[in-house]
Amino acid sequence: MTYPRLTAARAWCARAANTAGGQVGSDDLPEVTANAEEGWADFDFKLTRAVPLPGGRRYLEGHGLHEGKRVGFAVTLGGQWSEKPMEEAGGIFYWGQATLLSIGPESDRMVAALDKLCGTNAGASEMGHEIEVAVVGLLTDPRQLDQQPARMKLFFNADHEGKPDYAEAFLNVALAENSIQLHEKDQEYRAALIKALSAAAEGKGAEGKGAKKG
Repeated sequence: MTYPRLTAARAWCARAANTAGGQVGSDDLPEVTANAEEGWADFDFKLTRAVPLPGGRRYLEGHGLHEGKRVGFAVTLGGQWSEKPMEEAGGIFYWGQATLLSIGPESDRMVAALDKLCGTNAGASEMGHEIEVAVVGLLTDPRQLDQQPARMKLFFNADHEGKPDYAEAFLNVALAENSIQLHEKDQEYRAALIKALSAAAEGKGAEGKGAKKG
């Protein structure tokens, strides 16, 4: 199985990391479900690459183990964020865009593991190469990752809220702890989440959007 678009993207990021010091050692990878609450399919990865990109974007890559095999994924956070004060939350939400990226067989195994743990039994075996999502920083500014962790929510097929293909998930990043987490938002989104992450759904983006702890 080949990943032509991925190869070029990761090669560029690897060169950037070599010059920007964006790579972290991949030894001692964690079992990604070790800290998951019972009944939840939450994955905690070691953040192995954090590369600043032109235009304020940032490439992040996480790896871990599941049942003794390596799993992982990457995400590129966009560089444009809109601030929206949320009085009821006592702070500001930061709205933007992101792209989840497959890193090859590790990502395929991650999606297959999620499918199994979620009990969706969709037969997911391959992650889409590039999955566009809407994202919001929950009282944390994703542009400030060098200074503080970011807790974000992802929206898959965001303009389809209330429809079967709409899903949400949490993305939490802490550079100082070399940690990147992909957590469920609500179990009702499981089928849509697996479908959105799978190669069969590739090309369906999430533009604009306007339970669980994260």
